[in-house]
Amino acid sequence: MPSRRRCRPLAFFGPIEHAEAVTFGLNPSTGEFTNKRNWSGVTDAALPDELVNYWTNDERVQHPWFQPWETVLSELGVSYTSNAAHIDLSPRATNSRKGELKSQFIDMLRADAAVWIEALRCASKCLSRRVRRRTLTS
Repeated sequence: MPSRRRCRPLAFFGPIEHAEAVTFGLNPSTGEFTNKRNWSGVTDAALPDELVNYWTNDERVQHPWFQPWETVLSELGVSYTSNAAHIDLSPRATNSRKGELKSQFIDMLRADAAVWIEALRCASKCLSRRVRRRTLTS
């Protein structure tokens, strides 16, 4: 889907390896890439660390879409800032999923489903290791 902003694929946000809870969405917003979010200076090599530290990076304003989820997570005793992460079905940011672009958006989601399934497997393995570590130390 066309975009005027440089958008990188974003597979996740937050400390995925240490997550005790994971939220899921369709895909990142192109609004994630506005100047106030300060992605322009991030190199490809630094991107994974930037994603892990998404909520604790003082140089980046988090997307407001996450705020209601942070409220729900806090009721569960977890937080994006420490032990929760977010994975999107498609790692590609888009402008619109309505109107004439809807079929292209759905095609993109279908194509990216394998990526999402792999991300889910990764999250599951990370969560399983976390539960095993807790069990062993309890």
